[in-house]
Amino acid sequence: MLVHFQVCVKYLILSVLLLEYTCTGNKLILEAQKPTSGSEGELIRGDDSGINTYLEQDVITMEPRPVFVLIGDSITQYSANPYILGFGDLLGFEYTRRVDVINRGLSGYTTEKMLRTNAFDHIMNEVSYFESPALITLFLGTNDAIVPPDPVSVPLKKYVRNMKTMVKTIKNIYKDTSILLICPPPVDDSKFPNRNNHVTGLYADACMTLAAMLKVPSVELYTHMQALPDWKSCFVDGLHFSKRGHQEVFKVIKQKIDTAFPMLQVANIPMQYPQ
Repeated sequence: MLVHFQVCVKYLILSVLLLEYTCTGNKLILEAQKPTSGSEGELIRGDDSGINTYLEQDVITMEPRPVFVLIGDSITQYSANPYILGFGDLLGFEYTRRVDVINRGLSGYTTEKMLRTNAFDHIMNEVSYFESPALITLFLGTNDAIVPPDPVSVPLKKYVRNMKTMVKTIKNIYKDTSILLICPPPVDDSKFPNRNNHVTGLYADACMTLAAMLKVPSVELYTHMQALPDWKSCFVDGLHFSKRGHQEVFKVIKQKIDTAFPMLQVANIPMQYPQ
């Protein structure tokens, strides 16, 4: 019994002396009696001394994963909700292991508030941590279109000017980044005394016109959604999307990405890490 205990202690001490942790890149490698031979990537067994460890000599190195950044108001913020199959969440699932989808939807925000509070500038700085984003979507205007005298309302010309400022800022900072404008969807104005569907349509039209002028692809939701049977069922409260609405918006956004940015199709972005 004593001999067995002494042998165990001996092997324990030997193991502590031989094991060395080193950090190579982003991977922790366990080194135990480095072999004198063995090909790259080979898993090396320990000898018969009782140490049975493995050394993986390959270290995975690859380009940073692409990033999609979704900027908007509460419609974008709630798109991260998995319980209603939010379009942002669906987009993230579609690009699993290929793209990281970052949600920067800010409930209650207008284009004016996005710029006045420096929220947009902060998002731009934050995005820089992820290298150059592959795609940035701007989905704003629903709150801008609130009718006066509500203080949240942003005049149409100012809305266009603000959107133009944000697009140009993105182009100046991230020259290789694709930009997609998503125009305001319709609203059920019977549920909101400070909203008018016709006025929202004016902002949607202005967004489309600006996109064409700046040569930026856009997604038109205003007429598209109203053409759907029972279109109001696409909303839970007349403003924010229901499960049906989110699925429809995801489908339209995905189609636009595939046609306007072929290099961003799922099939054209390699899956990260070996299978």
